[in-house]
Amino acid sequence: MRNLKRKLEQIGKKYLEKRANDVMVRSKQICPVKTGNLRDSIHVEEGTMPNSKKIGSDVRYARYVEMGTSKMAPRFYLRGALMDVFKGGK
Repeated sequence: MRNLKRKLEQIGKKYLEKRANDVMVRSKQICPVKTGNLRDSIHVEEGTMPNSKKIGSDVRYARYVEMGTSKMAPRFYLRGALMDVFKGGK
């Protein structure tokens, strides 16, 4: 029983890593590009909760591109990637 639990945990981790990587790749494909800085900064890292991943960017304007501003419409490169990957639209 212990081996089964460990095997299931390994499968779950591999699935999570693959899907997180799929979202990262797709977000880089649909990210708006002016200089390439935002696209090149998108990465996957460990999430704050067990068995979680965080996909994002460290550039300071990333949230404004994703969420928009009062002067700029949102460009959903992260949400769009999530939708594409998990709804099979990729």
